[in-house]
Amino acid sequence: PFNAIGSAGSDNMMRYDNSTLADGVSIAVSYVPSGGTGEVESSMDMGIEYTGFEGVTLGYARGEDNALGGASNTDNSTMYAKYVFGSVTVGYQRSEIDGTVATSDEYDSMGITYAVSDSLSVGYQASTYNAGDMAADQDNTNFSLSYTMGSMTFSAAFVEEENRGGSTGSGDDVKGYEFDLGFAF
Repeated sequence: PFNAIGSAGSDNMMRYDNSTLADGVSIAVSYVPSGGTGEVESSMDMGIEYTGFEGVTLGYARGEDNALGGASNTDNSTMYAKYVFGSVTVGYQRSEIDGTVATSDEYDSMGITYAVSDSLSVGYQASTYNAGDMAADQDNTNFSLSYTMGSMTFSAAFVEEENRGGSTGSGDDVKGYEFDLGFAF
């Protein structure tokens, strides 16, 4: 949860992690003091993750960034869920940064992968990013596949992005393809 969702981070951060609190429960907490680190006000983050049920991962994190102080402060949160059942993995994440209109953002993402065999897997992912000060939401989709044969892996992806950066101009809708060939030695 630390600085992953726009919260504060510095060289003077104090952090506590505990993965043995309870079976399947992990917690993490951090504190960034004000003063010598450039922080106008202190900031604190916390996160919890649960993996106690087979195939399920649930998480929630909350933090703040008070580096500039006053109206520039933001509250940040993210939550996620992942479920693995046999050869299918499904995941969802929602994140928010709450501040002024210019600094309030929302992000939603979901994805699914299917391992067709030990060698072949396919996946689909879709996300929406809403920057509070932009005219439109940025929408992304991705279809990918991966094939492994021995030490060689071939992967391909088709990506489509609409309203890049929240802009609605004709050049802000893009599509792309990627092909990779990798060798493991």
